[in-house]
Parts: sequence; C-alpha cells; structure tokens
Amino acid sequence: MKRLLGTLVAWSVAWTVHPAASRAQEACPGDSVYTSAWEAMGTRFRLQVVAPDRTTAEAWAERAREEVERVDRLLSDYRSDSEWERLHRERSVVTDPELFGVLRHVDAIVAATGGLFDPSVGALMDAWGFRSGRFAVPSDSTLARLTAISGWNRIRFDAEERRLTLPSPPYRLDPGGFGKGYAADRVIGILVMLGANCALLDAGASTYRASAPPPGRAGWPARLPGSSSDGDGILLAHVALSTSGASGRSFVADGRTWGHLLDPRSGRPAGTGGVVHVLADTAFDADALSTALYVAGESSAPSILARFPGARARFVPGSSGWIAAPDP
Repeated sequence: MKRLLGTLVAWSVAWTVHPAASRAQEACPGDSVYTSAWEAMGTRFRLQVVAPDRTTAEAWAERAREEVERVDRLLSDYRSDSEWERLHRERSVVTDPELFGVLRHVDAIVAATGGLFDPSVGALMDAWGFRSGRFAVPSDSTLARLTAISGWNRIRFDAEERRLTLPSPPYRLDPGGFGKGYAADRVIGILVMLGANCALLDAGASTYRASAPPPGRAGWPARLPGSSSDGDGILLAHVALSTSGASGRSFVADGRTWGHLLDPRSGRPAGTGGVVHVLADTAFDADALSTALYVAGESSAPSILARFPGARARFVPGSSGWIAAPDP
C-alpha cells in the first residue's frame, strides 16, 4: 500500500500528523476559493477550488462533474447502460480495462482486510431492501442461503483476456463501499493535471479528497460526522477522509435500527451504532477501509491498519483519538 503523504492538522480536534517524507506544496493558481455543487451517484458532490477567476473555476467544476458522471456510467448499479450492469447481465465479459483495474484493486483490499470489506453482499443488500427502499428483515434461512452463495473469492479474474466472470444470480456485487471514493480520486487527479492544484472534493460529507490547501492555510476544513460536537472537524491536505456509519441508510423494525453496512460473515448489519472515520492516501482506500473497520470494531483496528501503512482511524463513540498501526 502507498504511504500516507500529507499533513493533517486538527480543527477542533487536537491532533496533528507530520509526514514521514516532506512534500513540496504545489502553487495555487490564484487566491480566491470558488465553490460548486451538484447531485450525482445518489449523493451531493461539493467542490472547492482555488482559481484565478470565476470563469476558470466554472470550467474546472464542469470537468469535475463530467468525470463523476463518467465514473457513474462505469460503476452504477442503477443504470442499465453502465459497464457494471453489463457485467451483471452477461456474467462473463471481456470488460472495460478501467473496471477490470478497479476490481483488481478491490481484490487487494478484500485480501488486506481479511474479507471484512467484501462487496459481494449485493444479494444480501437486496434481501434487506437497501437498494429498492422496500425494507424488511430477512429470515434466518434467507440470510444463511444468501451468505453461502456470496463471497468475493467466487469471482474469476482472467488478466490475460481481461475477463471477469461472476457466479449465477442472485450473486451480485455492490459498489457502495468504494464507488464515490474512486470518483473523488479521479476528479482530484484530473484537476491537478489541469493546473487546479488546490482543491477539496466532498462526496456527501462522508468522503473527502484533498489536494494542496488554499494559500496561507494548513488545510481544507472538513466535517467529522457523528463526532462529539457539531464543531468537530479536521483540516485536510494531500489526503482522503471517509466516514462509515449506519445512519446513512437504515430502517427501524422489531424494536431496533438496522443499518446498511452488512457483515459479510453473517449477512446482518454490522456494528452497534456510531461511526468510523478513516484517513488514507486515497479516497478509494479510505472508503473501503472505513467500511471494513466498522465491521471489524475498534479492537481489531490496529491489526487491519498495519496492512495500510500511514492510515489512521477514529471510532465515535470509542477512542479519544486516532488509532494507527502499532510500531513494528
């Protein structure tokens, strides 16, 4: 895994990480911050970017929107024209090189988290009604059956032919644990190539990706949802932040709240409430790792973080600070 490069300065949270290796600050192409927002991928994206003028900022924002739309056409499980849905219709396809690469990276994260991050829970998500909105608590026998036919290791990767093969229905993958993160990484990468070196992309206030901070600032302010006070937040520079918790999609039945983050081992909602924040080099990794740690629980976090050098996690409620991998 890549090292976490970047300086994180706490904002209402007294915590700072200094990078293991210095990183030159890219020059911001101006002094003013421009903000734009749009709806995509089932959430609200918000871009803040330092630009020399509004016309340039609007052009960069339009390019960012186009890239999010493009990623949605690749990974959406709601669009019939997406490459994702073509894979699920045909079950064995010589697929788009980008999708193949994305799923190979998912494969590495699944292995690094010991299967606690496992997007093969799509059939279970359907059984709980989290895709359709028709919520219901599945029977124990249904959960046992669908858990038995799930499992990331049942996918077949043929790198030579670039072929992906899925088991028969109802086996289904769910992109919810990494799609927004991947889109955020793509946007920031494109903006930097265009000269927009100083930007923050917020995908639904649960996934952030930052490049260099605005002039004279240590970082971009970001919220920490579910923290001890509404003012809790953090400053981000050259880093990604992702938050996982049950409150995003949940329903109440049988006297309890059922959240959408499923434990792939049981097919049941994971956790007992609260949220997990993760800082990592990329939003892709932070997105997936926050899901895995929510499933794993705080006591298991250090051993999982050891496989993601430089990543940090914070459990709320839970530890008073940020958890890192133990020193070797």
